[in-house]
Amino acid sequence: MRPTLNIILIISLISSIFIGGFYYLSEVLQPFIFGAVMAYFLDPLTDKLVKYKIPRVLAASFLIIISLVILSIVLLFIFPIFAKQFWNLLQILPSFYDWFLNFARVWWEGFFGEKLEFTDSMQSIRSGVQENLSSVIGGVFVSSMVLVKFLTNTIITIVIAFYLLLDWDRLVQFVEKLIPPRYQKLTHTLFSDIDRVLARFFRGQMIVCSILALYYGISLMLVGIDTGLALGLFAGLISFIPFVGAILGGGLTILITLLQFWENPTIILIVLTIFVVGQLLESNFLTPNLVGKSVGIHPVWLIFSLALFGSLGGFVGLLFAVPVAAIFGVLIRHYLAKYFSSDFYSSKGL
Repeated sequence: MRPTLNIILIISLISSIFIGGFYYLSEVLQPFIFGAVMAYFLDPLTDKLVKYKIPRVLAASFLIIISLVILSIVLLFIFPIFAKQFWNLLQILPSFYDWFLNFARVWWEGFFGEKLEFTDSMQSIRSGVQENLSSVIGGVFVSSMVLVKFLTNTIITIVIAFYLLLDWDRLVQFVEKLIPPRYQKLTHTLFSDIDRVLARFFRGQMIVCSILALYYGISLMLVGIDTGLALGLFAGLISFIPFVGAILGGGLTILITLLQFWENPTIILIVLTIFVVGQLLESNFLTPNLVGKSVGIHPVWLIFSLALFGSLGGFVGLLFAVPVAAIFGVLIRHYLAKYFSSDFYSSKGL
């Protein structure tokens, strides 16, 4: 049991150092982390191309270019939709504000029997929103600093992914050499299990997100939501973040539905039903069958991981919360298996 404990403690220590570094250097580490993740996913495909006598540098370059083309097509398709739907939302807000004031007056007079008067400052909010919101949002999107930072991080991510992809097998061999021979078999078993869990999680989650994106997008578009397609894609794709994805995607969609159909409760009820059915479909059929129980994360541990990484790295931290929780889950299960089979546990004592 002692070698197992040592290996698990070492891996846990390295993970703790990584988490601490992520907290203090999250912005600097982001392109390196995304580059490593990109290389991790593309390495199996690169190895397959190399088996066909294709030089590794050409295989890596080809896969990087294909990935960029796919990402560009997706962004060019989705961004105009989001931009159009976001502009529609800006047009809806003033009308919703008028409806809200009228609703508040009627409710106040019916409940308290007094006439509700809004101050001039409250009345000026509507005009202020109309005059300033578009310019503020436009200024954010055209900010040169934001654009430069995004492009810089993207280029760094691609370069890191390319070089890691070239040397991935050598890096793995180098790490294996660092491990003492007596621990190599155990370490190989641990990393094989971690790789299996992560691979199944990511593959299954990608399929789940794609199915939900199509379901939400088509359903909301058929209902007649102006922002239906974009919101459906967003709600489905962000569902890979447990709890947060459902709350954020569903909450935003319901809010925009209220803005557009505040006088039609039937449409609002239909949208609520769409998301309830989507969550039931995800939790009872899609996730159990496509992702399976291989991750084996308890809901309490999952919520703690989301809270921890969300506080450390914001949205980017949430992206890594579940994979890191899955890694620790593998380590804990291995330790418990060794513990229950140890002489210390099975001995009858004095």
